[in-house]
Amino acid sequence: MNWNSIHYGHITTKEIRWYVTDAEWQTLRIQLKNKNLSHRFALLSEYLRKKNYSRPAQVVVTNYINALARGGMIDPVKGRRQ
Repeated sequence: MNWNSIHYGHITTKEIRWYVTDAEWQTLRIQLKNKNLSHRFALLSEYLRKKNYSRPAQVVVTNYINALARGGMIDPVKGRRQ
């Protein structure tokens, strides 16, 4: 799994607060709980594709990946250039 391929670099707190409340994202976030990392990666990749790689989708997925890294579940991610 290449987490860098679905990580979009620096995101602001303002962006996170604005987009994280999206109901569809919250539903997916709950579905990600207790899934293995490969399943999470696949679901996050599919979410990005389904949302046409929109900025809101990039922000919430990047924020989620950052949380995985902070929690020690994955290595720190640098993200891709936009």
